[in-house]
Amino acid sequence: MPDNLDQSPEDQIEALYRSAMLGKQIESFLASDVGKYLHTRAQRVYNAAVEDFKRVKPADVDKIVEIQANMWKAEAFMGWLEQGVQEGLTALNILQELEDDPETT
Repeated sequence: MPDNLDQSPEDQIEALYRSAMLGKQIESFLASDVGKYLHTRAQRVYNAAVEDFKRVKPADVDKIVEIQANMWKAEAFMGWLEQGVQEGLTALNILQELEDDPETT
């Protein structure tokens, strides 16, 4: 999605198209065997970290930091993918609104 309001309308629309296409590519990736594998793997890492966190001694700061890092990595990976899809859907909605608005065509 275009964050730069200094862009021309054409550049903003081009950025919307790029965002929409990237969102579709991420969606296709997540539906692929590799995407499913990596998403499942990240979910397992996160779940294992939660279980480790439940059992770690509160004084074991190094272990807590390691567990938090594992949680963050897995969460970030899944979040980036979800965010990419959501941004693509938002861009698609904006493009549809622009197409439906007779003032912009």
